[in-house]
Amino acid sequence: MSQLYNNDTAGGYCYSTVYRIIQQYLQFKTTKDLSKSGRPRKLNNQQMKSIAFTLNNNSGISHEILSRYYNIDYRTIGRNLKQQTNIRSRKRIKA
Repeated sequence: MSQLYNNDTAGGYCYSTVYRIIQQYLQFKTTKDLSKSGRPRKLNNQQMKSIAFTLNNNSGISHEILSRYYNIDYRTIGRNLKQQTNIRSRKRIKA
């Protein structure tokens, strides 16, 4: 395996990274990310994009209103937005 690895031809990648990708290909015949075990997400990507678009437009819609619409907890919306986008929740300033 070390004969295949040359730092000049590897594009500057670490040996362990190249070795892991080769081992993954030999085992699964693909280098794509396969589905992993674990709890499935409450919201899919399209729903998260919709929520991010709605909240990013400063429409005055709160997390609580969206949580009732999607039937999830309001903290789930804030946590997912913080992890997947750069949108941070903020408290509305009342006049």
